[in-house]
Amino acid sequence: MKFQQQCRRLLAKVFSRDAGIIVVNDSKTVLHHASLAVAGMPDSEMDPVPPNDYFGQAMPTGKRVPFRLRFDAEGHHYEFPAEARALPFGCWNVVVHVDEGMQTSVKVNGPF
Repeated sequence: MKFQQQCRRLLAKVFSRDAGIIVVNDSKTVLHHASLAVAGMPDSEMDPVPPNDYFGQAMPTGKRVPFRLRFDAEGHHYEFPAEARALPFGCWNVVVHVDEGMQTSVKVNGPF
């Protein structure tokens, strides 16, 4: 029975078509006027984004998708353009981490 449940979960992960971009504030600074603009999708905005909090939105699958993260912190404005791709099958998350130096790193998590 347990093996069948694991197989069903794996099949659901592989054959679903979910994708999203998640922005994680790993800094010790509150981010203000944060917005995530994904091509072809409405902007996602959050104000404030406290330390260790996150926000995000869905993204299209099967093609290269440009996106732009913007926010204000400690009197400075930051913009980070990037690009992501999620295959047309499976559950995919693009996770953007904002670190203590207000720099970003991007990691893609998928079913494989």
